[in-house]
Amino acid sequence: MPTGTRKQFRSPSFSDGVHVVKIIKAKSKTSETSGNEMLQLMLEDIVSREQHKLNLVFTVKAGWMVEAAFRSLNLLMPEDLEAEWLCEPRHLIGRTGYIKTEELGEDERYGPQFKAQWLTREQAFKLKPELTNANIPESEPFALPVTTRC
Repeated sequence: MPTGTRKQFRSPSFSDGVHVVKIIKAKSKTSETSGNEMLQLMLEDIVSREQHKLNLVFTVKAGWMVEAAFRSLNLLMPEDLEAEWLCEPRHLIGRTGYIKTEELGEDERYGPQFKAQWLTREQAFKLKPELTNANIPESEPFALPVTTRC
């Protein structure tokens, strides 16, 4: 019977730095502890093929991260600040974005922990100039559907 430790078989963490990522899976979830709506994203670095999950939590406090992620992924929210929009997992799958990561350490239960900052294409190219020579596909702009106007 096979044996091993979780540490042996966990996926490697993103190395510190700027990464071009593609969303290969997305799942809508509700936090069991806080009740917050979130999208659980599976990111794949298009160069190294490293994969990691990242939760995008929809709260007022984390709103800046949602906005930065959408900007990075070329998802367009309505200009009207009162308009309610809808973002489904299918709107995210296959989209390309840019993140800057920094490993924070290792959690015994969950493995390596890292901080991720979503970047625009321009910010990523400025921080990592060699990306300008790479043939990186840019996601076409997609306007998120508006459900209601308050």
